[in-house]
Amino acid sequence: MSWIDQLLPASFGGQPFFVDVGSSGGFGRRYELTNYPFSDRFDVEDLGRENSVMKIRAFLLDDGQDSLDRRHDALVAMIDAGENTLVHPRLGQMRVLPGRCTYTFVAGRIRYDLEFLPPQNAPIRSEQTETSAQVDAAATAAQETVQLEAAEQLQTDQRNLLEAVQEQVHVALDTVREVNGSIDAALAPVSELALTIDAIGDQVVDLIRTPSELINRMASLYDNVLTLNDDIDQALVSVRGLKIDRDYSEPVGLTAQLRQQNQQALDAATNTALIASSARLVAAKSARLDVNSNADSPFDSYGHAVAVRDELLALIDQVLPIVGHASYAALLALRSQIYQHIDAHGMRLPRIERVQFGQGLPAWAIAHQVYGDARLMDDLVRRNQIAQPCYIAADTELEILRNA
Repeated sequence: MSWIDQLLPASFGGQPFFVDVGSSGGFGRRYELTNYPFSDRFDVEDLGRENSVMKIRAFLLDDGQDSLDRRHDALVAMIDAGENTLVHPRLGQMRVLPGRCTYTFVAGRIRYDLEFLPPQNAPIRSEQTETSAQVDAAATAAQETVQLEAAEQLQTDQRNLLEAVQEQVHVALDTVREVNGSIDAALAPVSELALTIDAIGDQVVDLIRTPSELINRMASLYDNVLTLNDDIDQALVSVRGLKIDRDYSEPVGLTAQLRQQNQQALDAATNTALIASSARLVAAKSARLDVNSNADSPFDSYGHAVAVRDELLALIDQVLPIVGHASYAALLALRSQIYQHIDAHGMRLPRIERVQFGQGLPAWAIAHQVYGDARLMDDLVRRNQIAQPCYIAADTELEILRNA
């Protein structure tokens, strides 16, 4: 697969183009540091969140149908017109002001480096904005949209198609059994889920004839498995075991096309159910906004929060190419809400850094130097899996946390 095949659709003001999933920008808060003469005293004034330029690399490709020059002129005219709506596969939908934009003509395509700024009349985000509720609503909407589309696409009127779907469902149930069995066997719901899995397996032929019921039952099963987990990381372990990750070949013949259509419909419904359940779990456990301590967050650090966010966004990216327009839009909206929620919750969480000391020291002494409190040596020992905290050799690379 070439890099062009991995481009995803985007638009500005309704003018379509393609982007790679990468984008860049800034984040953080602005501070003013005031020092006083003849004194060690200083003041730090919080000036609010940092607003920065967002940079995107975009492409127009020669599709053999519409002139590159005409589409280029239309995009330039839309950018010249000023503020409008940007739809991006990673960032979602937002109002932006176009800034400096450059382009390069290459054989068969035009490459753009686009800059966008927040609109001049952008509302100031209230610290009370319920971003967790917005994630929950977007997750529900995306799941319902994808499930409805999948149920409409599923074709089982031919025996070989029905048998292929039946086999795919049984493979999915076997995977759920395996993941369910790996969860703490002392939990009563684990055995209850095993009975639910067996019940679906016994009814699978009848359920396939009513696709919406089959898809809803499977989605409920996935949600039940994920909610057995005690925290976000454990839930993501289950997601990795349950998600469908496959390459799709170019089908030859009508029957092969219908078989792949069924496969993609069930894959999209499965992965979206996992995304929606995980997103709701993350939002519920990180409902507090603008926290600055991991004691108030399910995340150990800002890096931990970003890693969880990016894993969910990557799974959404995996589903986008195999769904229709309505599902694509709903998943993009969920993607944007997850991104915004992690920002609103954990932008000021501590950052992970790596340090070394030129001499051998006990863990308590390093904790005192790093954190100003020797009692925090337990975090240092746990984070770095130190077997001998009484002496840490010189130049050992250690992971620590720094406040944002």
